[in-house]
Amino acid sequence: MQLLLNGGGDDEGDYGDEGEEGVVQVTKEENDAIERLCAMGFEKNRVLEAFLACDRNEEMAANYLLEGQFEDFSESNQGGNHGGHGGDDDNLFDQ
Repeated sequence: MQLLLNGGGDDEGDYGDEGEEGVVQVTKEENDAIERLCAMGFEKNRVLEAFLACDRNEEMAANYLLEGQFEDFSESNQGGNHGGHGGDDDNLFDQ
């Protein structure tokens, strides 16, 4: 589902094209919350996914996005010994 920002009215924002499946209408307050989440550096599509998955709760969506970033980071480090597991330096007290 691809959602795009259209120029909404003063009180509401529309994400998507009118008449197209996947259009999400949001209030001005919800649009402000979406913009704040985007300002944290997340892509708009990921923000919308999180915002809707978290029942339009900005704080829960922020946590969802931040936890997802941590998971992305940890997955990228599993290839080597960057995750802190299995190396000789793991336990500094066994020297």
